[in-house]
Amino acid sequence: MSDLMPELRYAVRQLARTPGFTLIALLTLAVAIGATTAVFSLANGVLLKPLGFVRPDRVVYLRGVSGSGQITAIAAQDLLDYRSQSRSFTDVVAVDPGRSFNLSRPSAPAVRLSAARVGATFFSLLGVDAKIGRTFVQGEDAKGAGKVVVLSDAAWHRYFGGDPGVLGHAITLDGDPYVAIGIAPSTLTYPGNPDFWYPAVWRDWEIGDAARGIVRR
Repeated sequence: MSDLMPELRYAVRQLARTPGFTLIALLTLAVAIGATTAVFSLANGVLLKPLGFVRPDRVVYLRGVSGSGQITAIAAQDLLDYRSQSRSFTDVVAVDPGRSFNLSRPSAPAVRLSAARVGATFFSLLGVDAKIGRTFVQGEDAKGAGKVVVLSDAAWHRYFGGDPGVLGHAITLDGDPYVAIGIAPSTLTYPGNPDFWYPAVWRDWEIGDAARGIVRR
């Protein structure tokens, strides 16, 4: 350090004599550090950060192709056909992100929550167990099944104060009661980091031969 200090004092004096150059150098360093941080954050989120489920290398995301060559979502009836006829996959499950519901709570303003509509085997296919409670079981995506949800860990803490007592009780979403049956682990944010997941119960217009290739929200 005794040898380094004179060099540092000399460098500071030189920089003080050329404030314009010093300012440009500092701005260049700031931009370079910011760009490096942004690139690392992107690479970490896309390439390095674990996806939060078991064996992601064995998970395939299926999309459809329209007659004009456009990449599209897969219609429900087509997905059901893939599931019943496929011999290459362990399971085929619906994943429908981008949904949203109004959460109503006593003595609190309504808030908009993001949701993902998924098949009942979604969690078991990914090898993900609930942090508390349980995930969906076979048949909970069947027509007439009770309305249930699995809350994300973040939403559980943000909107319910991390109270385990919310499990087994109904919460009001878009005016309808849904029973919270489980809390997902904090590592699971797929698809699209939803506040909760709910079973994909197919509506009448989504199934049948006439519904092949039809995708609507």
